[in-house]
Amino acid sequence: MSTEASTGETPEFQSYDHRGSPTQEAMKREIQSLIQNLVKLSRTAPAIHVLIPPEIVMYVEGSRNPDIYNREFVETVQRMNQMLKGRSEALQALQAQIAHQLQIAIPEMKDDIERAVEATGGKVPITGITLDP
Repeated sequence: MSTEASTGETPEFQSYDHRGSPTQEAMKREIQSLIQNLVKLSRTAPAIHVLIPPEIVMYVEGSRNPDIYNREFVETVQRMNQMLKGRSEALQALQAQIAHQLQIAIPEMKDDIERAVEATGGKVPITGITLDP
């Protein structure tokens, strides 16, 4: 049940800083300016080609904030980078371990092993130093 029906009074509306005609004219100018800007925007939009990923469009259409999408995307990329960095470091350690073991097992191939490892960006451990398995 509404307040009007229960009290029998009509609701009151208050306006702050309304100065009659000058306020209406200012509001009219603002609305006209908004309409003109929207018309300009709709005319220039076809000439501007910006590729927006469909995921972001769907995110916005679902009334979600694209800044949150960006933050989640950056966090995902950081996690993946950390994971790949860990894998890369593990493979480098494996390469060094294999090179070290090959140098011990086949000492006459030491120079070839060093060249192969260095050609792939790795470093050969100094012979005589044992690496943890």
